[in-house]
Amino acid sequence: MSLEVRLKSKRDIPVRAGHPWVFSNALERDIQADPGTLVNILSDRGDFLGRGIYNPLTSIRVRIITRDPAVEIDQAFFKGRIQALTRMKTKYLPAETTAYRVVHGDADGLPGLIVDRYE
Repeated sequence: MSLEVRLKSKRDIPVRAGHPWVFSNALERDIQADPGTLVNILSDRGDFLGRGIYNPLTSIRVRIITRDPAVEIDQAFFKGRIQALTRMKTKYLPAETTAYRVVHGDADGLPGLIVDRYE
């Protein structure tokens, strides 16, 4: 069972609009969880809004990694995301490129993760 964070009334608007973060002041209440814990994000009415990485030590409490409730966050999830990013980025790189950033954290939907590929 995943831990859940519930948002205050009307604080779901940015998340529904695609914002990748949930700030501490948007939460109905903080939960007891270690940094890096996966949590489900719920609206004040209990609607599933996403799943993300919780951090009680920062004002950005949750960094969203999926908005699909059916997606399991496991090794296959990360492997698939990284493969898709690699395919997408290598299409635009010159053939002589020997190093590039495969994953750039929040910008690539994998908050907190940086992956560089070198020759």
